[in-house]
Amino acid sequence: MTAADFVATADNTDEYVRAAVTNETFSIETDGNVKYLVYTLNKKAVCSNGVDGYNDHSFTAGTHWDDSKPPHSDADYFIKSGHQIRSVRGASSKFDGNSLTVLSGGKITVQGVANGVKATVADLRLCGGGILTTTTDWGNNLDGKVTVYGSSSDPAIYETEWASSSNEKSGRHLTVLSSIAGSGSILCRYQNQEATTLGAPVAGLNLRGDNTGFTGEWQIAHPAAQATFASADNFGSASALVLNRNGIFRAQGGSFAISAPVIVKNVGSVPGNEELTNGGTIIVDENQTLAIDGVVSGAGILRKAGDGALRLNAENTIAAPVVVKQGFIGGSGKVTAVELKNGAGFDVSAAQVTPFEVGSLVVEGEIVLNIRDAANVDTSRIAIAKIGTLTGGMPDMVKAIVDGGKGGSYTLSVDGGILYAAKRGLVISIY
Repeated sequence: MTAADFVATADNTDEYVRAAVTNETFSIETDGNVKYLVYTLNKKAVCSNGVDGYNDHSFTAGTHWDDSKPPHSDADYFIKSGHQIRSVRGASSKFDGNSLTVLSGGKITVQGVANGVKATVADLRLCGGGILTTTTDWGNNLDGKVTVYGSSSDPAIYETEWASSSNEKSGRHLTVLSSIAGSGSILCRYQNQEATTLGAPVAGLNLRGDNTGFTGEWQIAHPAAQATFASADNFGSASALVLNRNGIFRAQGGSFAISAPVIVKNVGSVPGNEELTNGGTIIVDENQTLAIDGVVSGAGILRKAGDGALRLNAENTIAAPVVVKQGFIGGSGKVTAVELKNGAGFDVSAAQVTPFEVGSLVVEGEIVLNIRDAANVDTSRIAIAKIGTLTGGMPDMVKAIVDGGKGGSYTLSVDGGILYAAKRGLVISIY
């Protein structure tokens, strides 16, 4: 290839290589001088300025890398399909190349097993089909900068390897401390896509960086695979949250809101165990609130777990019921159906003018009220929700928590399709 065919520049070379790199060695020549040498070795592909004369000191893909054998500081590295690199188990690792691009089918594995240990990659680029993974139970931390390419139909993949040994019971997680940017999407899944046991340890991706530059989709799939977010910055500027095969979105360590739409897919259920594949789960930790301002849609079942509150603030179109297994459901929006399992309940803003709208409500056992924004508001009678149809035994008395404190008991009644809660002993006189 000569200058007449292609002009290599700093701006377009890595884009060209990402699309065209093969198993053969080739060079790009301009005016008779080799400006870029692109070649592939067994388990390694490298693009560097000039001839790579320091190959003995670069990292070897497929094995561990460490600070004693860093890659070239002036080289761009590419991991092709079927090959991988791993960070050093139990020791901090730093990748000092210009960039590390994981092509479709390539893999980068982060291994920890000690608190404070982390792998640092200055410029990690995940292409559609490129895999980021971990193999140990704890201490797996990734720092640096991550850019995601691809699309919603060709996402980059976070893939948790199956914990098969008897001493790996707690589940495998990777904590991403770095910022994530790019318009590609990320799919969080188990390596073994056919595993169908609810007893598998929860494993997944913990997002802890400022990801406001990320505009792709968070796609979470497979039983016991979850992505954990502690703030709106962790969620970033994502275009959507997609839950399927009972993928789990967990709001952990802070109350926040997301404005992106949520899509809950129904990809079919396992006979006798439909929770494995039909829909997804949102977990909100105790004393925390996750507000979803975007529209929740799809044919799958959305399950709410955790002792915190989920508030839905849009006119949602999700067809299947929202099943509240733990904690509270509420908001200023609308949903087709809600099922309250025993011990779950409604989250109510005492200052809210328009009640949460529920097309059909199924109540199973006792329910609880969580009343917020009660300061300077009369909480003697509160409109909880507008109910279309009611199924199940609505308890006469319910326990209430007012602004996180003790709230006493309330009496429930339905008036004009609105479910009200009134303080015990309150007499309402009509003249």
